[in-house]
Amino acid sequence: MPEDDPREELEEIIELYYAHKMPKSAYKFASDALETAESILETIEDMQANGHDGPTLNQEEALENIYIAACNWLKRNP
Repeated sequence: MPEDDPREELEEIIELYYAHKMPKSAYKFASDALETAESILETIEDMQANGHDGPTLNQEEALENIYIAACNWLKRNP
């Protein structure tokens, strides 16, 4: 994973759900987390485009937490 982007893992969870290899709760988590991650990443991009430093510590932590949770669903070490 790029350090700041958990989308690949989240999309993998969604694909595994559609392949009947993940429960609906995993799909729900991944769908919601993907929306959140995309929003955070878009905000970071907007901040940087406007000359502001980004990501903030809170944004980094949020993305890291999403990544760790996705790895847990995938039974991988983060």
